[in-house]
Amino acid sequence: ADGQAIECSPIWYSRPDLAAEVRSRLDEFRQYSEGLTFLPNEGLPGFVWQQCQPLWIEDVTDRADCVFLREHLAQQCRLKAAFGVPILAARGELNGGSHLDTKVLAVLVFFMFDPRQQDRHLVDVVSTVAAQLGNALQQKQLNAELRALFAAMTDTIAVLDAQGYYLKVAPTHTAPSHQTLLGQAGKTVYDVFDRDLADRFIRTIWQALNTQKTVNLEYSVPLEGGDESATDRREVWFSSSFSPISEDTAIWISRDITDKKAARRDRKQAEKALKEQKMYLQLVLDNIPQQVFWKDTDLVFRGCNKNWADAAGLSHPDAVIGKTDYDLLPSQEIAESFRA
Repeated sequence: ADGQAIECSPIWYSRPDLAAEVRSRLDEFRQYSEGLTFLPNEGLPGFVWQQCQPLWIEDVTDRADCVFLREHLAQQCRLKAAFGVPILAARGELNGGSHLDTKVLAVLVFFMFDPRQQDRHLVDVVSTVAAQLGNALQQKQLNAELRALFAAMTDTIAVLDAQGYYLKVAPTHTAPSHQTLLGQAGKTVYDVFDRDLADRFIRTIWQALNTQKTVNLEYSVPLEGGDESATDRREVWFSSSFSPISEDTAIWISRDITDKKAARRDRKQAEKALKEQKMYLQLVLDNIPQQVFWKDTDLVFRGCNKNWADAAGLSHPDAVIGKTDYDLLPSQEIAESFRA
């Protein structure tokens, strides 16, 4: 079921001891069924899907209140009694937890060769099996979604206990160079990292468990390449969060922030270099005999040298920044002459 309609699955079973003619007709019935799509309340599958409960039909060839799309073929195959059972999955709780909201994952349909009144015991047995199938299918679907999610993630994710033992490690798409930093179930952080860093992890885990709050930590790890030379080693930075799952387990999510660290460092270095260049330029301007100032396109002062600041009666060259001629000259007429 996709929420709009349900399609017949190619999965099919019939008794192996049936006559060849009957098996041939059943094959036709099966092939025709595989091309069908059922809307809610349409045919036996549609009724079961819409009502979310089993439905028994004593004779599919004599059911006026049910649109049975395969009635003609069912007559040729001499099919009579049929019943359908929904495979359900829980979606959540309603009414304060008193009722479960469910969805239909699939519908099991059974046919018999003779008219037959409802067999309550048979319906109950099949419903029990369907419930187990529903749980298994839902778990399989959740596992597939988790695998797809992990495959799209480059973070490292693990569940650890208070002693630093790895309980679970998620199969994320971690960079090959980081594989040595992944723990394995049964190992401890001391098996993967040096003692000082492992001690930091243990303290952080205990802080998260004691406070029952997420604790963040940044740390670096030296990674080595093909040889053991110092030039072949590089420092990799990680940003991690440790969040409590229970009283003695925590989930650890770690992300490589080396590029961000490098970008932050480069930006600081660029800002420092620019500041030094401005300082050198100011030193040059302050030590020439000429008076120098500069304005932007709106004729607002953006700076000057020391000689010009002294001539203008300013305490420092920076004092002119943001001012105009109207702020520095004694009259508007004189200021206008400088702006003409």
